[in-house]
Amino acid sequence: GCVFSGMQLKEWHDHPYGITAHLYGSLYFTITGFHMAHVMVGIVILVLLAVWIALGYFDEERNAPMRIGGLYWHFVDVVWLFIFTSLYVTPFWMRGH
Repeated sequence: GCVFSGMQLKEWHDHPYGITAHLYGSLYFTITGFHMAHVMVGIVILVLLAVWIALGYFDEERNAPMRIGGLYWHFVDVVWLFIFTSLYVTPFWMRGH
């Protein structure tokens, strides 16, 4: 999550256009910005889970937060596949037609 966030921030900084340049720029920065917010929430969740694990909070019966945290990360990953395909791959497919 931290590596992804760093890469995303560098990509935003190096982009040749801004959020108000055109519709694609607006959609790009809005969609990737919302995804970045969800990644940041996921990082906070992982830190909290790590602290709770270190404190011995979880056992055989009390482990729902671990499963929910894992599901959240899988959700964020799957959403990124759709975002990546829509914003990074599809524009190259459209140029060829």
